[in-house]
Amino acid sequence: MRAPASPPSPDYRRWRRASLVEGGTLLLLVGVAVPLKHAAGDARLVGVLGPVHGLAFVYYLWVLAGVMRPGEWRWTEVLRAVVAAAIPLGNLANVHLFRRKLCAPPRPGEAR
Repeated sequence: MRAPASPPSPDYRRWRRASLVEGGTLLLLVGVAVPLKHAAGDARLVGVLGPVHGLAFVYYLWVLAGVMRPGEWRWTEVLRAVVAAAIPLGNLANVHLFRRKLCAPPRPGEAR
């Protein structure tokens, strides 16, 4: 029998929300606004969603910087988190990594 899963940490929930907002705006931009711009010649939606996605990406990077603790994250993991944000649905590849890193109980003598 498996042990009950620990509840997600506030850092994990914050990262998850930021990644959903960033990923959702990227999907809307790439999947709806850009095709509409090229198919119908209407760039208005790109003009709206472009800046919204830009703000969502900056917010994602800000949250990422806040949840990653020095010494716990390798540079390859940081790079993976940033690159995944540039790929539609890419943050889904990081769910396991972030759950493992952010929801693990603190080591003895370590404050969170």
